Amino acid sequence: MGHKTIILPIRGMTCASCASHIEKALRELPKVLSVNVNLATERATIEY
Repeated sequence: MGHKTIILPIRGMTCASCASHIEKALRELPKVLSVNVNLATERATIEY
């Protein structure tokens, strides 16, 4: 089975540190391969 990607809206981020903390938390979830949280677009792209 191939990898899947999901894009989630993330609202309420006010700085790069917010995005960094969210990325770190998502990376710690099981089966997550990569995470990118974009402050400007308020989206998280997660590959699992």
